[in-house]
Amino acid sequence: MRFKDLIKELQNEYKLQVKNKNEIYIDVEKENIRDVVNSMFLKFKLYFVAEFCVDNVENFIINVVLNNRKNGYYVILRYKTDEDIVSLQGLAYQSELFEREISDLFGLKINGGKDTRNIVKHEIWQDNVYPLRKDFKFKDKVKDSYEIQEYRFKEISGDGAYQIPVGPVHAGIIEPGHFRFSVIGEDIENLEIRLMYKHRGIEKLCENVSADKLNLVFERVAGESSVAYSEAYALLIEKLLEFGVADDIKVVRTILLELERIYNFLDDIAGICVDVGYSYPAKKFSYLSELIHQLNEKISGSRFLRNTIIPGGINIDLTKEKISTILETIENVEERFEAIVDMTLNSVSFLDRVEITGIVENEVAKTSFDRSSWKGLRNKV
Repeated sequence: MRFKDLIKELQNEYKLQVKNKNEIYIDVEKENIRDVVNSMFLKFKLYFVAEFCVDNVENFIINVVLNNRKNGYYVILRYKTDEDIVSLQGLAYQSELFEREISDLFGLKINGGKDTRNIVKHEIWQDNVYPLRKDFKFKDKVKDSYEIQEYRFKEISGDGAYQIPVGPVHAGIIEPGHFRFSVIGEDIENLEIRLMYKHRGIEKLCENVSADKLNLVFERVAGESSVAYSEAYALLIEKLLEFGVADDIKVVRTILLELERIYNFLDDIAGICVDVGYSYPAKKFSYLSELIHQLNEKISGSRFLRNTIIPGGINIDLTKEKISTILETIENVEERFEAIVDMTLNSVSFLDRVEITGIVENEVAKTSFDRSSWKGLRNKV
């Protein structure tokens, strides 16, 4: 459904606000939120995107973000609450992740949810401390008090059932994460991932940094995605200001985003080789990633292309000499990449470990996931 047609339809049922040319805001009574969300799914074919909370001092405002992927517009449903969240679990795919985070950081109870476990708060945390509330001061820190009850992992039972714990300490440099594999024989029946061991309080930090420096914070949310986060922040500000950047600026931003994507892509392939014990091509792919990092430093002064995208424009001058360097490096990397790929795919031991790994057949997926999960997976695929 087109955006204009949706507005006409919704105006017959709800009081709404239209903002930023592609956003519709609807205030809903808390007790009606599940019915309204379900109606948006069934009648208007919208999809769940996210759920977040705003501390309005007098109360809390829960925002449920839905969207139309084809036409690129959003519907944000809002309701006020004092102490609880109306759970969308069983209705909206992955809503429990957002609800559990809101519960941990704002202290709201999850009402009607099947999974209400802590997700940010680990055992080391203080119990009744909620960092995203307005009354939590910026420079205060959560003390190591060990007041949170032990996390309950999902369990399976049966002949030959056992669990394999991995992490949170790893040999690599990724963030800490605990992976709990539930296994029966050779088959992995369930994998549960527990993250957020290093929750850094980025949201609270952003509340206390001036807008002209926020791009520097965004770039450091995830180091290997510095360009993507800075572009997201720039697009956010430009949308709010209704400011359109010139086409040549869009071209440069695209080049920067592609350079970032390339080195991540190379690192991911190297990681696959490491995971199956094939170290020789892994080192080769990692070296190609290093060449892109060196290129980034040559053209911007930063191996991660930081501070190159800013709201309203760019902070880099791509001269003819720099453009020539980019083209030469990409051609060199592409030629060497293809040679290493050919060598890797000619390795029988490598193929034995990857050819049938990670494949979930259609019928298995339908019988192994609930309806809301299958809907989400199908649309992602």
